[in-house]
Amino acid sequence: MSEPEAMGAKFSEKADRMSVHSRITVPHKIIRNTIFNSVGRIWMMMITLLLTPYIVSQVGVKGFGVWSIILVSASYLQLFNFGIRDALV
Repeated sequence: MSEPEAMGAKFSEKADRMSVHSRITVPHKIIRNTIFNSVGRIWMMMITLLLTPYIVSQVGVKGFGVWSIILVSASYLQLFNFGIRDALV
């Protein structure tokens, strides 16, 4: 196969792959992304529920209270971000 034919074949393959991606419509992307986001949130809740007894057994009840206050404080500080980090990226 000559060089121009090889380049044409590569372009054709790339165009075929792009056409597959272009067939996914916006509503399908929204549904897919919503599902993945929900699965991620459920996964994080499961990890939190499973790790809580382990953390309590390792650091004790008072240590877990301190741990919780630190995490809640960090979450409140993230609220003050107002999405600036995402806007700057």
